[in-house]
Amino acid sequence: MNHQVPLGREKSVTPRHTRQLTLALVPVVAIIAAIVGGLFLSAPVMAENPFRLGSQVEDRAGALGDRQQDVEEALQTLLAEARVQLWVAYVDTFSGLRAEEWAHETAIESDLGLRDILLAVAVEDRAYAYSVDEDFPLTDQQINDLMAFDVEPELSSNDWAGAAIGAAAGMQQALRGDAVTTDVAPSTAGEDRGFSYGTVFIAIALVAIALLVWRGVKRQRSKRGAQLQAPATGTTAAPTISLAELRRRASEELVETDDAIKTSTDELGFAQAQFGEEEAAPFERALSEATRELNEAFNLYRQFDEHAEKDVQQEILAAVLQHTAAANEKLDAQAERFDRLRDLENKAEEVLTVLERQLAELEVDLPTATQELSQLASVYSPAALKSVVTNPNEAALRIRFAREQITAGREDLAAGRRGAAAVGVLAAQEATGQAQTFLAAIGRLGTDLDQAREQIDEALAETKRDIAEARAAGAVPELAALVAAAEAAVGAATVAAAADGGRDPLASLRHLEDADEALENALVAVREQRAQRAKAATMLERTLLAARAEISAARDYITTHRGAIGSGPRARLAEAQHLLTEATALRASDPIAAVNRASRAHELARRALGEAQSETQRATIMRTVGGIGGSVARSSLEHAGGGTGDLASSIAGAILGGILTRSGSGASARRGRGGSFGGRSRVPSFGGRSTRMRRGGGGRF
Repeated sequence: MNHQVPLGREKSVTPRHTRQLTLALVPVVAIIAAIVGGLFLSAPVMAENPFRLGSQVEDRAGALGDRQQDVEEALQTLLAEARVQLWVAYVDTFSGLRAEEWAHETAIESDLGLRDILLAVAVEDRAYAYSVDEDFPLTDQQINDLMAFDVEPELSSNDWAGAAIGAAAGMQQALRGDAVTTDVAPSTAGEDRGFSYGTVFIAIALVAIALLVWRGVKRQRSKRGAQLQAPATGTTAAPTISLAELRRRASEELVETDDAIKTSTDELGFAQAQFGEEEAAPFERALSEATRELNEAFNLYRQFDEHAEKDVQQEILAAVLQHTAAANEKLDAQAERFDRLRDLENKAEEVLTVLERQLAELEVDLPTATQELSQLASVYSPAALKSVVTNPNEAALRIRFAREQITAGREDLAAGRRGAAAVGVLAAQEATGQAQTFLAAIGRLGTDLDQAREQIDEALAETKRDIAEARAAGAVPELAALVAAAEAAVGAATVAAAADGGRDPLASLRHLEDADEALENALVAVREQRAQRAKAATMLERTLLAARAEISAARDYITTHRGAIGSGPRARLAEAQHLLTEATALRASDPIAAVNRASRAHELARRALGEAQSETQRATIMRTVGGIGGSVARSSLEHAGGGTGDLASSIAGAILGGILTRSGSGASARRGRGGSFGGRSRVPSFGGRSTRMRRGGGGRF
């Protein structure tokens, strides 16, 4: 016979046992709390700075244990079914950074693309954040919902693997168009919460496990403590980033920050024209402060090769990164306000009308500029016109690109896609501004060459007088070689300026500068101070003219081809501008020093322009060989309404000009415009690298 305890009796016995067992377990609970508290309070927390992800799952906190494979399988399923890559990073702490900032920096450092999302969790901080591209296929609301219902509950219960798996499943569901479930676990309020006899054994088992874990952690902590104390003889810990990696980061930061400032400068001009100087004043101040920070970064970067000590080089590069970060922060702080002011989504129709008028004017100016370039070519050599020889064609490409964006923008407005229309307006504005720069550079170079040609005879006469003065000084050994060099420079300058020898007055002045400067320095000891200063003052004007012209040419070229140009030419141009500023400031007080600086500025600007042209040529060859704009450009013809070569060329020109920025594996025309060129693109606006690239969120758990 099956004897069972009546239900009513079971209920009457349980509370009594519960009270007894509760009293008995109080010491046990206290022990467990002490052990767990000791583990959490005394275990060392390893700070983790933002880093480049090496794989989709980075568990630097040791949170996943034996469930890492489960997480990897969930991420692979998401990738296979939705073509979205979820990256997860578990660290102990976000190193004092805001969670979202840490996630954005790690995502940028890792080159995450259009369909990538990063979920970052700091287990000790009890904080998390996500970071996605601006064009990620889910809205902020959709992502925040899946974080709230699929991620945060798992994090709150320390189910680290469950959080990543939940994120992958929720994302897959949202990308299918299903609503994110908001169901919570069924309530257990009606369950019998009294202790059963099995509870006793579970509690005892937990105590035993906790004791074993405590002993293991204690031994591990002893080992880690010894390791941490080992290098205590020094004042700082050994660097975790190699010098090569640090230099790579510094170089990238300089390029990206310089691009941000150039784009912000263009955007500031648009804002000033649209809203006036007073409204644009805060952005102008932010841009000025950011420019100062960047100039200081370039100044430090130039000093890197002057020091052989590794620790000094590391300090220099670290300081460079601090200044570029500060420059970006200055711009980022104003980016949101700038966006509200510009508000291109609401002003798109008005701005498109203005752009069409500007483009019509540029199309009238284009043949005039082409003719002006032809006239210059009949007077000056190809070498003299090298910096602007392709400008009419480049301007035409930018105009064509702007027209395409205007057409697409109007279609977007008609379809109610105001956000996409704003992107097109921004790209069209930038392209229009660059077209204006290309055409204006031709006229400015022509003026500079004409002025330089007027200076040739005087410069030749001046150098010849220096040669005569040096010969009259007698047998001064150090002057002999300089006199010979100056005579050779006079010959080269004469040939460069002649109709049959090149007709390059700027190059002619450069020959004379190089030789005459050395001769001037050597004549210091044999010339009265007053005469020397007067001589330098006379020489200074033409040297400043040549330096300004070369710097303007280099600056225009780098600005309009910045998508292909690295940190080297930019650093040389920044130094040239710095030296020119110093030369101008010393003009009255020390013309001799001013001449030296202006001459050096001229040389650096010339090198910057040459290197920039070489880098652009290499990038163009790579683009041609790599087939950027090939099959996908052809697939965009129906929408764009142009020839395959025209579309590919205009988009490629926009990429080289920095109007569209590459990210990930390639670049695209723009969001919603019928395909991509191997990856994604960005239409930059006012701001630093962070505010213009990513969106995200997060919180505590």
